[in-house]
Order: sequence, then C-alpha cells, then structure tokens
Amino acid sequence: FGFETNCEKIPEGFTVINVPKAEYAVFEADCSVFDEKLSEKLKKLWKYIFDEWFPVSEKKFDEEKMCFEFYKGEKAYICVPVK
Repeated sequence: FGFETNCEKIPEGFTVINVPKAEYAVFEADCSVFDEKLSEKLKKLWKYIFDEWFPVSEKKFDEEKMCFEFYKGEKAYICVPVK
C-alpha cells in the first residue's frame, strides 16, 4: 500500500517501488465506504478478473509485470498487466 509521489526525500519506513511501464487492464471499484465490505468487494473483483474476464478476453496476463491497486478519492482501481 502506498502513494504516488515525486518527492526526492523518502520518509523513514517507506520504500520506493517503481512500477514498470506496461499495458494495463484497469478495473474500477467504488470505495466510498471504506470498511470491511471494501476488502470483500476487491476480492470479488480480483476473482472476476482472473476467473471470468481473462478467459473471454483477447488479452493475456503478463506475468513479468506487476499488478497493483490504486486508490484515488472514492474509487479504487485494480491494474493488471496484459499482453
């Protein structure tokens, strides 16, 4: 879990992770209510992506790249690298 920054000085306890350039399929989830239901909602979305979306998509999961969740305001985005 982290945030995007262009800060030169990294706060103590934080680690820099550079997300490699890739083509991503992006899936949006409403996270206006930040509670235990959000984690269930995101689990269901991850399951949908790999169990339902990929099997019928022309895209394939790019195992050499990095998946991540991105939170902005009341939205959460699951970013899955594809090829």
